[in-house]
Amino acid sequence: MKTKSMFTAFIFKTLLVITCITVGFADFTKCEAQSPAGKWNRVSGKEFFTEESAKKLGKTFVEVSMASAGSSVIEFKADHTFIKTLSGKYQPKPVTLTGTWSVSGNQFEMKMDAHQTDPKTNPTGNAASTITTISVSGNTLTLSIPVSGDNPMTSKINKIEETYKKM
Repeated sequence: MKTKSMFTAFIFKTLLVITCITVGFADFTKCEAQSPAGKWNRVSGKEFFTEESAKKLGKTFVEVSMASAGSSVIEFKADHTFIKTLSGKYQPKPVTLTGTWSVSGNQFEMKMDAHQTDPKTNPTGNAASTITTISVSGNTLTLSIPVSGDNPMTSKINKIEETYKKM
C-alpha cells in the first residue's frame, strides 16, 4: 500500500508543477490576431502575370509605380464597413467607394455597396464581393486580389498584390 500512496503523491506533485508552469507562462503566449480596422495608405503594388504572359515577358510579376497607379486610402471601420478613396492623374477628382468587409481566417471579403454616394462610381449597381487573401503584420497590410471574371486583364494578369501602411 505504501508504494501506491507514494506514486499518487508523485503524480499529484507533478500535476501541480505542470499547472503552475502553464499558468505562469500563460501571460507570455497571448494570441492576438490583428484586425484590419484603421486607416491604410497604399505604398506599393505588384501585378502577377499569367503563365503564358510570364513566358512572353520573361518575368512573373511587375512592380506598379504609385505615380501611375495613383493613391488609394482605405479605412476599415470596426463596424465592418469601409471607405476607399482613389485619386491620381486619371482621376483628378477623388473617387470614394463604400461597402462592408469581413474576415474568416486569412480570407478577406470586401463587398461594395450597390448604391454609392456618387452614382457615377457604380452606375450598374454592382454589389459583387471580392474575396482576397489578407495579411496584417504590425503596421503593414497586404491584400492579394485574384483577377478573374469579366476583367479585361484576365488574359495577362491573374493576381494583384497591394501593400498598405497604417496611417
